Amino acid sequence: MKKQIMILLAIVSILASCSEDEMRLNIPYFGVAQALKNGEKWKPLIYATHNRREPDYIYITMDIYNKQGFERESLSLDRIPKKVGRSFIKARDIIEDFEDENNIRHYSSYYTLVADGDIICSSYQVDDSVEVAGYVDVTRYDEESGILEGTFEVTLVKDRSCDESAPDTLHFTEGVFYTKIQD
Repeated sequence: MKKQIMILLAIVSILASCSEDEMRLNIPYFGVAQALKNGEKWKPLIYATHNRREPDYIYITMDIYNKQGFERESLSLDRIPKKVGRSFIKARDIIEDFEDENNIRHYSSYYTLVADGDIICSSYQVDDSVEVAGYVDVTRYDEESGILEGTFEVTLVKDRSCDESAPDTLHFTEGVFYTKIQD
């Protein structure tokens, strides 16, 4: 019995020594991000990676967790070129033409989660009736270190929701980020 108590105490002390982020997250978040979400300050954790099939593009995810460590919000900025410059976030129905860089669809979505972070409640997408819903402006990209800095703005419309009070439209404005691309 003493051995079991000692093992339990060792586990508790290990868990207590971990930071809140280390305990709840198995995603290697790195850097800082913030924006105004419908005018309110929004400060998520940030993670950037690239798809092995599309190594020239970056995928940025920004997540909010509650105090219990459950994911509650996630904003994604997808298919951002690995270079300094502005990319416009376009409607889903724009046809991609990889021969013309101006026609490649850079996309964004947002969702909220409930329960223990594995059930999507609200889902927001780019409005198909607009040609451009926002932008991501990469102001610094260091290929050697993978460091990425920039700004963003995007407007998304509600696709579906389990929350009757969820707004019909989300405006992310004055967005800034600093992160490192994870392999």
